[in-house]
Amino acid sequence: MLWKVLRWMFGGYYLLVGVVFTLTLLGVLRPPKLAISASSAAFQHALASTGFVIPMLIGTYIVGGAALFFVRTAPLGLAILAPAVVMISLTDSILDTAYAVAVTNLSVFLALAWNMRAAFRPMWTFEPPAGRSH
Repeated sequence: MLWKVLRWMFGGYYLLVGVVFTLTLLGVLRPPKLAISASSAAFQHALASTGFVIPMLIGTYIVGGAALFFVRTAPLGLAILAPAVVMISLTDSILDTAYAVAVTNLSVFLALAWNMRAAFRPMWTFEPPAGRSH
């Protein structure tokens, strides 16, 4: 039960962030005023100025977060969110001083991944079907 609640909370957080970012991008909501460092603000501005990174992150948050709501797709949700979680943790710990956020985000992600480690085993032990060579 604990793992289900943790998975739903983590997925819900990313799904909600994705929806809020979408509404902000569409002009429905005003961008939040965040207390971030100048270097973090410059990094985020650079990402936004590409024109495609923020929409891709939004899609990642929504799809990955939604996938975590279902047992069958939860490992896929973690795999989709992995790059974003790593970047958020690095940004929060290196460019900002949000160490608690970085550690919490990464710790919950790693705990969920460890709990579902059996689902990831085929990624590391793949063998082509007999009679087929690659």
